[in-house]
Amino acid sequence: MDKQKQVPKAEAPKKKRHGSVESAREMVKLLTVRANQGHPEAVGSIEKWLEAFPELKPECRALDELADKAVAAWAVSVGFGDKLAEEAARDEAAKLKQELTGDSSSLLDRVLASTVVVAHLAHTRAAVMAAQKADHPGIREARERVLSAAQKRLAAAVTAHRLLARKKGKGVRPKAKLKIFEPSAA
Repeated sequence: MDKQKQVPKAEAPKKKRHGSVESAREMVKLLTVRANQGHPEAVGSIEKWLEAFPELKPECRALDELADKAVAAWAVSVGFGDKLAEEAARDEAAKLKQELTGDSSSLLDRVLASTVVVAHLAHTRAAVMAAQKADHPGIREARERVLSAAQKRLAAAVTAHRLLARKKGKGVRPKAKLKIFEPSAA
């Protein structure tokens, strides 16, 4: 069975706290790994867990290390044993993450940026594998399916990042037009 499918989906706590801080810490770590695997729904769950357990927010910098480990693992995978290609993948990942986060330091920005970077590296690896000659049609088809799945994860991660950027750019605005004073009502 696929390792990714064995990971349980984590319900984010509602407004009320439930469970211990230790279990919340483990859940946030698990969700960070899922977000780095390209699951954008995990990002919202992380935010909800941190709202319920604000004492975990200082530890979120440690979560960045998990994201960096995921990026490093994917860079090794993309390099296929070639140290130069591995280093190029790390450099490209760092530039992409910097471009996506800019000067922002919010947890959500960092997690979404890491999700996009990991999805990009996974897509790159899948594209390289799909481009290689396959001895059997079944192998070629399997590689194409993996590439399609990687493309979908990358598109979902980019969409989530753009949605957040668009919302932050608009700021807090009312849904309807406000009418503060109507002269005809006086």
